[in-house]
Amino acid sequence: VIDRERMRGEFGDMAPRNLRGEVSREGAIKWLESPCPNHPATLEYLAAVATDLAANHGIDYLQSCMMNFDPATPDRGGGCFCDHCRKAAPEFGFDLEKIQAALLVDPRDSRALSGWNGFRFASVARVYGKIHTAAHALKPSVDVRYNIPSPSAPYYGINLPLMRPYLDSVRVLDYTEQDGNPALMARKYAWFAGVRQDLSPPLPLLSTVGVRMKATPELVREGARIAVQLGAVGLGLGHYDGATFPLLRAVREGLVEAGVELA
Repeated sequence: VIDRERMRGEFGDMAPRNLRGEVSREGAIKWLESPCPNHPATLEYLAAVATDLAANHGIDYLQSCMMNFDPATPDRGGGCFCDHCRKAAPEFGFDLEKIQAALLVDPRDSRALSGWNGFRFASVARVYGKIHTAAHALKPSVDVRYNIPSPSAPYYGINLPLMRPYLDSVRVLDYTEQDGNPALMARKYAWFAGVRQDLSPPLPLLSTVGVRMKATPELVREGARIAVQLGAVGLGLGHYDGATFPLLRAVREGLVEAGVELA
């Protein structure tokens, strides 16, 4: 994402276009804008970043949680209706001009909204296809990982089944423990289980545990147990700069309680 002022000025040719074909003036993301993911320069830049990382920086994995589309509704600046998107749409099986015309008449047209959403899903999947191809061409062993930052990811164009061929692993970013509320842990379990269901055949999944100060050792141990129960292959600690040693020890304790052998 780029600050909105620069996007409308320096990078105006890459800026998303709203339903009326104008550079978007609003959106759900404050102050920031994503360049059109179907613009050739966006795709070229992202492929170049992946190439440079794989070739020159000795990385084992490349992790991204990009927001390629604003999550706003089409009438509020979400999505993009530029010439590059209209040109790309038939490749994905969509007629974006027809969708645009229908939404201009009725922004709540369910059929047009379904097509608009499908087009966004396909566009984002292609972005990750470009990144995956570029990185693997130089380092076949590199792990291209999508980091799901929120259950609302579909609102900004994330469709895991479509992206699955272009990913090597997925990380579910959930720091529920740091809220300090035991009642919320069932939501954490359900989200991780839902992600597993979306990925078939399965990909290696990583979970996270929030270890900030409002977390308790009991919640941290539960978070570690949930990760093991649902088959996570790795566990990340969120914001450990604010953790106490009892919270950090609770990660190990939760893994041991779940039957994980540790050195």
